[in-house]
Amino acid sequence: MKKLIFLLAMTYGVLNAQTNLPYQLPPQEILELVDIEPRPGIRMDSQNNHMIFLGRKAFKTLDELAEDEVRLAGLRINPRTNGKSRNTFYYSIEIKRLSDNRYIAVEGLPESMRIGDISFSPDESKLAFTNTLADGIELWMIDLTGGQATKLCNNLNAASGWPYTWVPDSKSLLVKQIPQHRAPYVADKIMPEGPSIQETTGERTPARTFQDLLRNPADETAYDYYTTAEIVNVTTQGHQQLFLPEANYQSLNFAPGGEYLLVQTIQRPYSYTVPQYRFPISHDIYTASGKLLQNFYSRPLVETLPQ
Repeated sequence: MKKLIFLLAMTYGVLNAQTNLPYQLPPQEILELVDIEPRPGIRMDSQNNHMIFLGRKAFKTLDELAEDEVRLAGLRINPRTNGKSRNTFYYSIEIKRLSDNRYIAVEGLPESMRIGDISFSPDESKLAFTNTLADGIELWMIDLTGGQATKLCNNLNAASGWPYTWVPDSKSLLVKQIPQHRAPYVADKIMPEGPSIQETTGERTPARTFQDLLRNPADETAYDYYTTAEIVNVTTQGHQQLFLPEANYQSLNFAPGGEYLLVQTIQRPYSYTVPQYRFPISHDIYTASGKLLQNFYSRPLVETLPQ
């Protein structure tokens, strides 16, 4: 009995010590050795006029590692930002003009940034990028001539695919935004009306194993919620106008002349055995003003593609 009491006392002491133990930092010398600032990421325009330096960090913060994550159809989504949950961000930006080797002073940037999805305008006079906040994603632009940064819009939908596309005239962008009328998502569990059933054809086909697939109609509903977007035309002055209605947009690509636009959207039926890039995809051709011309190609669901 004495041994049992002693053992319980030791166990209580260990558990109490573990419960009250906060995160510990190593000595400053080791911290400086390990947490060294990596070399910056670099972007250059095609004419070698500007060099963009993007500051990085060696490690993610605890807040970033603790962010929520929803896994649907092969996607990993942060439900608070409606963007990808495994993104690698840049935390500062500097611009160097190569003609005279001088840095351009960038004004108007927010104090804290998580930069991603960087691209030059077609005429390479501007630079666009996304800034991920704790509860959403913004679109920003920098005028490379004067160095002025401007926020163009917010509420971007970056769950799947590139969240914006430059219009060839470099005066506006087509942006994937969260639908204005979208209500907060309610993740309460609902009893299914019946079992989840999958049918086979009776033929032997190669089948790979994928992660984070859809499992039931509730997952389909959540997938539609996070991936559905509307396309908005946003000018470089920040004026917004609806361009295309709600859909699950994967890509927007202008023709070289800029008069036509190829739009790819994911369609039903969805699959519980393959991720979203094998779902049916509709390839539609629009005019530059957003008028549908024709369906160019409709790719069906691909579930039995051999290796």
